Amino acid sequence: MKGTDQCERAMAVFKETCQWLGMPLDESKEEGPSEVLTFLGTEIDTAKMEVRLPQEKLAEMFLTPIYKNFPVAFPMMIATPDLAL
Repeated sequence: MKGTDQCERAMAVFKETCQWLGMPLDESKEEGPSEVLTFLGTEIDTAKMEVRLPQEKLAEMFLTPIYKNFPVAFPMMIATPDLAL
């Protein structure tokens, strides 16, 4: 795949640059190549051009007592019908 090869080459250059700068990288936190990556607890979808919270975080947020009383204030619930409050 052309896109995958380009991504892998770009990642190799990035790693070499970080190493040259003395910047440590944690390889256990690497992801990809993929169209959807998780960064700082959010999903970044480059194909759909979206940044969103993962379903697990949405479920956890809506199950928190403070949010259970205000479901109307969160229109994103309409887009996530599989959440059971």
